[in-house]
Amino acid sequence: MKDSQKMKDEDIRPILFDYLDEQGVRGRFFEEFVMGRRTRADALLVREDLIGFEIKSDRDTLARLKRQIKGYHQFCDRSYIVVGAKYLDKVQEEVPENWGVILIKKGENEEEKPSLEILREAQPGPREHLRSQLHLLWRSELIEIVRNHNLGGVSGKNKQRLREMIYHGLPRETVRKELCEALIQRDYSLYEGEEQEE
Repeated sequence: MKDSQKMKDEDIRPILFDYLDEQGVRGRFFEEFVMGRRTRADALLVREDLIGFEIKSDRDTLARLKRQIKGYHQFCDRSYIVVGAKYLDKVQEEVPENWGVILIKKGENEEEKPSLEILREAQPGPREHLRSQLHLLWRSELIEIVRNHNLGGVSGKNKQRLREMIYHGLPRETVRKELCEALIQRDYSLYEGEEQEE
């Protein structure tokens, strides 16, 4: 494959986001979203669930893919691998069956637009993710949920204790709704630096 035909990460992202926008997909997108200490989602779509997108351009390697898959499994309800043509066969062998596969191909010439094809739709993972997903919330976001539902006092409570209060104190559907709403409403200008706080 010639270098001029290789898809780069910066080529793939706008094509993916434009496609989802054209399809009327609503929610909040985060790019380079930190999930845990060792995993970062290339893109995370928050709606009534969390959908992760791992991008592997033709210029990437697949050296970290297995570890990244574990991270996505821990935090995402559904996940997609987004690839150029170079790694298509390889990633279809490596990603689990419930992962979606999106292929992005460059046009044959300057006039032809790149194309996007969903080869496989993502399916929900085999386990519930709510408990681990609560780790994505900042302390102030957890406190707001606890207070809104009168789950008890928050003074002196660390993030772990607040997560347990929410997980054990609310119905699962309520936890999911509050979790997604907190992420959709997140204001980085107000909570700068808090994402590192334990």
